[in-house]
Amino acid sequence: MKNATRFAGLAGATAVALTALVAPPAAHAAPPPVSPATPGKYVTHETFSGYIDVTSMRLTDRTLRFTARFISTRGEFPVNRLYFSAKGGGTTYRFPTSNLPTRRLASGDRTMGVVSFQVNGPRPTIVSYRDAQGHLLATWPVRSTLPPRSGSSGSSGS
Repeated sequence: MKNATRFAGLAGATAVALTALVAPPAAHAAPPPVSPATPGKYVTHETFSGYIDVTSMRLTDRTLRFTARFISTRGEFPVNRLYFSAKGGGTTYRFPTSNLPTRRLASGDRTMGVVSFQVNGPRPTIVSYRDAQGHLLATWPVRSTLPPRSGSSGSSGS
C-alpha cells in the first residue's frame, strides 16, 4: 500500500508538469513595445508593423532633406526610398535620392538613411510614406523657416 501511495503522488506531479508543457500559448499576443521613448509613427499593416521616424528635416531653397529611421516590430517591414513623396502647392515630388538601404526589415531590425528631394517648384508642405501598392502609411508636416519666395512678376518704379 505504501508503494501505491508513492506512485499516485509521483503520477500526479508528472501530470501537472506535462500539462504545463503542452498547454497552448495565449492567442496572438500583441508585440511588446520597443520602448516608451521610441520616436516616430507606429505603422501597422496586414503583414508587418513598426515605427518610422523622420527627423532633422531641412528645407533649403531647392532641397528638402531629412533622416528616416525604421524599426520593425512584426513581419518584414518594407524600406524603400521610392515609397517617400513630398507635396506642396499641387506639385508632388517623387524619386528622392538617398543612402537608405532598400530591404525588408525582420522583426527587431533597424535601419536609417538620409532622404533628399530636389524642389524645383512650390515648397513641399507634407512628406508621405506609402507601401508598394500605394496605401498611405504615415505623413509628416514640413515646417519651413524660409521666407516666402519672391514672385518673378512685379512692377518697377518709374
